[in-house]
Amino acid sequence: MNRLSLLMVITALSLSACALEGAQVIGPAGGYVFYDKGNYHNGWRYLELCPEDAGEAEWGPWDMEEDDSGTGEGLGAGYENTRRLLSTLGAAGKAAQLCDEFTFGGFDDWFLPSVDELKKAFEAYPSTEGNYYWSSSYCHISWITGQAYGISCDSSGYVTTYTSYVSTVSLVRPVRRF
Repeated sequence: MNRLSLLMVITALSLSACALEGAQVIGPAGGYVFYDKGNYHNGWRYLELCPEDAGEAEWGPWDMEEDDSGTGEGLGAGYENTRRLLSTLGAAGKAAQLCDEFTFGGFDDWFLPSVDELKKAFEAYPSTEGNYYWSSSYCHISWITGQAYGISCDSSGYVTTYTSYVSTVSLVRPVRRF
């Protein structure tokens, strides 16, 4: 067996470990693999949480009254949400822009995760810092305007979903898919 074949076998074995519940797997960029959708579809199978924050930012412009973004909340929605936010809000989509411009582990394909992606990531790899993080999901509840979803991690590692005004500054933790 040549080196390339051996490397492919080792890579396949390590990636199959992502399916193991509770396994802590490091992804290609050095982040934490937190989701395995079961098969490759649309060019990806796994989601990887960056071990570092991209920074702090507002989600969007303070005067945003309606959801023009068309964002989703589910697993697998973050990448398209980020693309939509960049297209719709441009530089005003500050949290999405931070992720789009972020580079870590030699990769620059990071995005702002959806609320379900972010929640799943922090349930698998709790943050004990007591911080608030933006998701790419706008709040679609009819009586709430100008708010987006985020995830709060308290000092004990408990994960909570919240909504906040889009002009609030919160931390941004990028995710990538592979």
